Amino acid sequence: MSVAEAGVAFEVRGADNPTPLLFVPPLGRGRASWASQVAALEDSYRCVLFDPRGIGRSKDVACAGYSAATIADDARHVLDESGVEQAHVVGWSLGAAAAMLLALQHPGRVASLALLTPWARTDAHLARAFEMLRDLVVHASPESAEVATMWHILSREAVNAAGTHLLDGARSDVADPGYPAASTMVDYLDSGAELDVLDRLGDLAMPTLVVGGAEDRLVDTAHARATAAAIPGADLRVLTGPGATHALPVERADEVNALLRTFLTAHDTSVGAATT
Repeated sequence: MSVAEAGVAFEVRGADNPTPLLFVPPLGRGRASWASQVAALEDSYRCVLFDPRGIGRSKDVACAGYSAATIADDARHVLDESGVEQAHVVGWSLGAAAAMLLALQHPGRVASLALLTPWARTDAHLARAFEMLRDLVVHASPESAEVATMWHILSREAVNAAGTHLLDGARSDVADPGYPAASTMVDYLDSGAELDVLDRLGDLAMPTLVVGGAEDRLVDTAHARATAAAIPGADLRVLTGPGATHALPVERADEVNALLRTFLTAHDTSVGAATT
């Protein structure tokens, strides 16, 4: 585990190819969110993972206000500290928002973008969802807020399979020393509710993959479609069926990993050299 200039904890794993993958985690989560993707891709790619400020090993890093913008800044610091000039950037949920901000602010640092369950402009429906989650964080117990969040992002099949273990898992999560404080979660939720970069996405010129889930109860696939339509040449994929939720990288990990590998292979000539 290393620490970037801003105090952000990060790690680098996998093959030593010239253009690594930078994984930007979803709202309230850290580098462990990407376990399935790293396991599938580290044979071909150097994988750079980090805990945003306020989360995990970066929980105690002071910040005036946590947001998608601060996550993007954390990502830049991690690239600097790890000596990476340019990376393929993979973002999920609020991490996708941060990935877009990083690409808009520092386009030369982003070789390609993969945006999983993204949105680029918060509409009234999504704003109400964030408001509801915010109220849960503020007024409910941490365990109850965690269970309610899981109910919104997981499939019916996953919730049914978990049964009472869903609460057990929530208790385990909130007991972790790196679990974000309620005030941190409120900041990140408010940032998600205020996101509006849709009109700026036409400035992006790097190859982009956008992946949505037809069963996403939190971020409707209309947002993935709008995001892809706004980015010149973006490749849109919408997964359907059980598990095609906001938790795509977990519930449909094999398909997400296959999409990522195909996309990255098409846009990274360094992989062949790294694996031959």
